[in-house]
Amino acid sequence: MGRMDRLDAGRGWVPRSGSGLGFLKSALALEYVHRHAAELDVVWWVPAERPELVVDHLRILRDALGLPAGVEPAGVVTALGRREVRWLLVLDDAEDTETV
Repeated sequence: MGRMDRLDAGRGWVPRSGSGLGFLKSALALEYVHRHAAELDVVWWVPAERPELVVDHLRILRDALGLPAGVEPAGVVTALGRREVRWLLVLDDAEDTETV
């Protein structure tokens, strides 16, 4: 439990943990956010148990960041990586990050 994967030039990290006990993984992610909130400029929590709804949450994030409507949800992470911000995107309850 507890593998970290690097994203986009070191500005974002995705903590991954093993399968099962979803509520414990969510609690761990929430605790991480609370402990590191002062170090982050953008934190976005995406309920990802239903992958088909992740796109809607990324569109909401796109709008909150003031990105143009033409930016596709997949481009939101790329746009975050290009900004000088410290960010964390939590995909809570994602069964398979490849699917998400």
